[in-house]
Amino acid sequence: MSKLIIHKTAQEFLDQDYSFLMENELANNLTFGVTLGLDNKNIENPDHRIISVTNENNQTVAVSVNISPRMMISGNGNSKDSIKHISEYFSISGYPVTSIIGEKGIPEIFADNFNKIKISGRDLIVHQLKETKDLKLSAGTLHLANEIDLPQLAEFRYGFDIETFGYSKSNKDKLYSETKANIKKRNLFVWKDNYEIVSMAVLMRSTQNISIIGKVYTPKDLRGKGYGTSIVHSLSNELLSRGLPVCALFTDKLNLSSAKIYYKVGYRPAMEFTDIYFDN
Repeated sequence: MSKLIIHKTAQEFLDQDYSFLMENELANNLTFGVTLGLDNKNIENPDHRIISVTNENNQTVAVSVNISPRMMISGNGNSKDSIKHISEYFSISGYPVTSIIGEKGIPEIFADNFNKIKISGRDLIVHQLKETKDLKLSAGTLHLANEIDLPQLAEFRYGFDIETFGYSKSNKDKLYSETKANIKKRNLFVWKDNYEIVSMAVLMRSTQNISIIGKVYTPKDLRGKGYGTSIVHSLSNELLSRGLPVCALFTDKLNLSSAKIYYKVGYRPAMEFTDIYFDN
């Protein structure tokens, strides 16, 4: 019989479920990487829900992480009943869940047993790379973002949200503060051509062996010059040089142009994720 465990802290979750999370590190990059990246892992946060489900042998078979109403979920081939258990908990508890993301097949089980109506969804491809291809890069160089660049990069972030989701998930003040936090954490990178910022990319999170790149954005009027390819290629090399053997990134399954760019860099499709949104 499965048992649902609500962890008091992120550190408690990591201590208990590290082996499970490492079994399929790429599939678990969200539930693993986001909790690893929390600043106060030893402090209980009543707004968070970090959950494990164990089987009759006390082995973890599914986990979910909510540090916002957006749920991240992980499981394996034997976790269908455990995913249902998590769904039932959130249906009864009333804890807000606006969306769910995880390896394809797992969010669907949650949604089928959840008490809210699915309003939209998208399929994502996770691409991974262990070595970049030799490419002629565009003019310019990779730089860490500086706080002096904050207003421009907040606008870049807004443009990324509009293109990716059709709307911004955060108001402009929140985008500004999120961008500022990325700069402070030294996770936000820019490509500069003749001292002008022409593209950006973010180190979203890292696990034991994997760095995840995201929020790659070049304004429309600067596209076609190879800036996006160049920043992803150079940032991938930078992250690999730090000792993590794998880089990965997500693309919308329908966005063939992005997939083509990353293929040139050396990324190859590894697995599919599903992103589901609920009526609230």
